Amino acid sequence: FILTAEDQVERSSWESTFSIVVHAPVLSFMEYSIDDSQGNANGKLDAGEAATIIVDIANLGSSAAYTIIGQLTTESEYISVLSDAQELGNLAGQETGQLSFAVSAAGDTPEGQSVSFILNLLADHGISGTGEFYTIVGQKPVIIINLTSKAALADTLQACFSELQVGVETVFSVPENLEVYRSAFVLLGVYPDNYQLT
Repeated sequence: FILTAEDQVERSSWESTFSIVVHAPVLSFMEYSIDDSQGNANGKLDAGEAATIIVDIANLGSSAAYTIIGQLTTESEYISVLSDAQELGNLAGQETGQLSFAVSAAGDTPEGQSVSFILNLLADHGISGTGEFYTIVGQKPVIIINLTSKAALADTLQACFSELQVGVETVFSVPENLEVYRSAFVLLGVYPDNYQLT
């Protein structure tokens, strides 16, 4: 703020500044986990399975958020969110909390299907927050990791899987997350021009 003072007699003025710290809550999605202990208990959502998605949220602001409500949605045709909006209550500044939502995956959900979820948060006085996260339903059947310069090697193997009607994905470097695949085939090439794993 700028404060201006004027002397009406001598026609002079002075300016001074001051600031006010404003405190407000900031609702943020942090992470999620899947509880499928009533299914196969592998920590993932699988086709035909019901599970609970647990979302961690935080108030990253410097004042409390009151009467927090969270709603989970998805546009996936294979996934149903069975829970209505959930009430969390209040969160002080820098405090965390959890919300749980029941979900189910249709029996015909394709293996390795990526599903997007949207979490909408609302609190008193118009405070809101949103978060988006993705999860894989089941596991993709096969990945071919071709570390050679010869595409023909991967093409031959991919043709075999296609003949067997097994879904396959070919990449040219090792992906960060191999857990989304049931099987991995690593092509290293032919000696002496083969790739060496280290």
